[in-house]
Amino acid sequence: MKKMSNIYESAANTLGIFNSPCLTKVELRVACKGISDRDALSKPDPCVILKMQSHGQWFEVDRTEVIRTCINP
Repeated sequence: MKKMSNIYESAANTLGIFNSPCLTKVELRVACKGISDRDALSKPDPCVILKMQSHGQWFEVDRTEVIRTCINP
């Protein structure tokens, strides 16, 4: 898992806002239960993808690990 400061710096550099005074660190916690099991042969492999929008474009900042075959990660 990446350190939050590395994720923050990476996102800021990607978006070109590294020295912007209006940035705020935010902690997100995500939980899911009962993810749809639409594939008859296997269970879902969920992950969370964090994206930020800048100038009308969405950029991937980071993603969690994939939790294999789990409908309640």
